[in-house]
Amino acid sequence: MNIFDKKNILVYRDKLLLPSENFIETNYLSFDKIKPYFIANKVGWDIDGLQYEFYQITNKLNEPFFKLNGYISNKIFSKIKNIKPKLIHAHFGKGGSLILPLAMKLQIPLFVTYHGADATKNSHLSSFSYRVYNRRKKMLIKYTKKFICVSNFIAERLIKQGFPEDKIFVNPIGIKIIDNNFDKIQHTISNPFLFVGRFVEKKGLLTLIKAFNILKKNGYDLKINIIGKGPMESQLKNLAMNNSNIKFLGWKSKNEIIEYYRNSSALIVPSQMAKNGDCEGLPTVILEGINHQTPIIATNHAGIPEIIKDKQTGFICKENDEDELIETILKFLSYENTKEIIFNAKKELSLHFDAIKQSEKLQNLFINND
Repeated sequence: MNIFDKKNILVYRDKLLLPSENFIETNYLSFDKIKPYFIANKVGWDIDGLQYEFYQITNKLNEPFFKLNGYISNKIFSKIKNIKPKLIHAHFGKGGSLILPLAMKLQIPLFVTYHGADATKNSHLSSFSYRVYNRRKKMLIKYTKKFICVSNFIAERLIKQGFPEDKIFVNPIGIKIIDNNFDKIQHTISNPFLFVGRFVEKKGLLTLIKAFNILKKNGYDLKINIIGKGPMESQLKNLAMNNSNIKFLGWKSKNEIIEYYRNSSALIVPSQMAKNGDCEGLPTVILEGINHQTPIIATNHAGIPEIIKDKQTGFICKENDEDELIETILKFLSYENTKEIIFNAKKELSLHFDAIKQSEKLQNLFINND
């Protein structure tokens, strides 16, 4: 098929691209019948790495008017209209509400992917954009063709909020599966543990550090490398001040993180619900860890149990509970058949979280519902 014969669609994200949001591009990995054009209000740090044509639809001067009433300049609107898009795919509930007026003006279907906090927060009053979301929510539910959820957990949350069940489509984003030689697993319990993620409340780092402080106090010489940054950094470093077994490494490149996956005892993902209701969808870091044969220790939170089953595909414990986390870490250290768990996890990953297959499903959804 010639590229000019493809259907064109618009992909909207308020800010493109953030370092932690490479999963957005992964949605379109297998698209061969549809050509995505990305649109956004702001340019993020990773925009140079975007593999698709991109239009910035606002500037600092008119961005507030876009968020308030959907205004974009006639020049930009003409460019977008000339693409002849068949639909708009918006990422995050807030994004769906912001781009809703443009979808209605173009008279094309709108699809919205919910990733986590956008479906779980108790309130959306923390910013102007979320106030817009609350104001347009009823119209968003009425107009949107499908709400795409990255986990069953997110789907259940939306249904409880009154989203029509027949408009819900569950489609985990997935990752590119790599081939592994299961005869060459290098993980040993003497290697450090690993955490990768942003330093925000829902990532459960306070619980993680408390657990490792208790372990050290009780004579366990267990080390952990923490990769990431975020608003809680000072608080976390203060809590870990007297524990030399906890190393903060900052952000690392993708290739560097892969090396840490391969040389860690296990990846710990202690996610929990934040006080404002903020939850994960299904942390991509778990999929990445499994992809590189890293054993997973995680909490029974949000979409995590959809891939991590205790002593089958990983080790799982109650969220926001350092004592349970400690018990699970020790259970992992004494477990004799970790290799089987890694094999089972990789099999589950390949069956249900293969980015190529998930992208194909998304393309078929758009083709059959435009």
